[in-house]
Amino acid sequence: MVYRGLAIECAPKDKLDETFDALLQRIALMPINQLVMQKQLCNLPVQQAGLAAQQMLSVYFDGISRHTKEGYAFQQLAAMEGFKAAVAARDGPFDRLQGAGPQLGPQRPKSKL
Repeated sequence: MVYRGLAIECAPKDKLDETFDALLQRIALMPINQLVMQKQLCNLPVQQAGLAAQQMLSVYFDGISRHTKEGYAFQQLAAMEGFKAAVAARDGPFDRLQGAGPQLGPQRPKSKL
């Protein structure tokens, strides 16, 4: 199942590498100028939707998020126990969702009401 992006084929896991290589071989046969034009054509709607503005805003949000209590806690844990430990602590609640699809969120504690 494809959750994001464009899909022209769907291959089973055991045939994924073979299918990917076949697609790459087909793409490699295309003239470079045709590939460039196709890429520009595919990127145009994204650019029209405001990609540059979104990228600029994401820089601001990244800076802001580093100066929150969660951001400071991450920095402190990374300094004390290492970056990998900080990432593991941050991403741990999401590990159970591997392969579950984007519609699920982290497990929330059940209300006692």
